[in-house]
Amino acid sequence: MMNRTLRATSEMKRTGQRRGGSADALGWLNRTQQGSSLVATAQRLMTLQQHVSASLPGALGQVCQVLKWQEGELHLAVPAAAHSAKLRQVLPRLTQNLQKQGWEVNQIRVRVQASRPFEPERPAREANSLPDQGIAAFAELQHLVPPESPLHEAITRLLQRRGL
Repeated sequence: MMNRTLRATSEMKRTGQRRGGSADALGWLNRTQQGSSLVATAQRLMTLQQHVSASLPGALGQVCQVLKWQEGELHLAVPAAAHSAKLRQVLPRLTQNLQKQGWEVNQIRVRVQASRPFEPERPAREANSLPDQGIAAFAELQHLVPPESPLHEAITRLLQRRGL
């Protein structure tokens, strides 16, 4: 391993390449058979990840990660047992979708990896707008409801948020 690192470093010095540049790193990786194999595998797994995410419903597609694909066996990781249970329900459909897209997938294994962070995307809340007529109706209702009731307090807060 150390020998390979020294050869790689001397190759970079000889060709004038620096560490850190992504184009330089890919170019350098593609120069060797092992490096180009690594790049090809990474690209294949990224493409497979996109197909898996697109084939799964909603949040499940966001949290499911491709770990390995080898000899027709696909290994997927999810952050919780609940995701695993849901994923197992849709495995036949996922397998069919991937096979239709040209992936040779005969078996899918699911692993729960609790160390994977899971923060579902929450849709942005839109402020509910009330037309002027609706606000006027709430203002009128406020006068009809007894002042000590929870409904009166809720209407008062609603009108205060609307600037009345």
